[in-house]
Amino acid sequence: LPDIVPGAPGQYIEVTSRPNERLKKDSLGSSGVELLRYDTETQDGVTTEHATLFATAQGLGRLRAKVQQFENENTADREKDGQVIPGRPRNADLVQSMAAIVEAGLRALWRGPQEKFPAADGSVFWEIWLEPSRAAAFIAQAAAMQVEIGADRLDFPEDIVVVGRATQAALALAVRRSGSVRALA
Repeated sequence: LPDIVPGAPGQYIEVTSRPNERLKKDSLGSSGVELLRYDTETQDGVTTEHATLFATAQGLGRLRAKVQQFENENTADREKDGQVIPGRPRNADLVQSMAAIVEAGLRALWRGPQEKFPAADGSVFWEIWLEPSRAAAFIAQAAAMQVEIGADRLDFPEDIVVVGRATQAALALAVRRSGSVRALA
């Protein structure tokens, strides 16, 4: 699992399922881990699921613990219809459904069609969906991270949406340092 950048409130991670298997996304969302985006992709007859998560240090620790429990602990044996069924690794359904866990990039937060993701190297406009409790801090720090925030904003109960202008590199740094971004469009 990726480590949290020192001083950052958490880490954006992307979890990918094994080919043609369902990702146990309900088991991913625990205290300190928030599911931001979930997507299914089929290519050449192979279906893969992707989940984008934001994990606090506590949440990342819990996810690491689940993986370690899978490696080191088994559930207790149980009896069914007079036969003993051996225990299996803890958290097996979750861990065995995952093919990869990596640090999420901007594309993992993108809500629009992937072909509409900005390809330009220069500064472009982004619709930035922010966590309401951290929106003011992001907006206040944006200029220092070379992200220009427009004056208009939309307030929803679960998100605050602003338009910003930035390069991909500048926005990626702002996203990583702030932990405020829930989605991009």
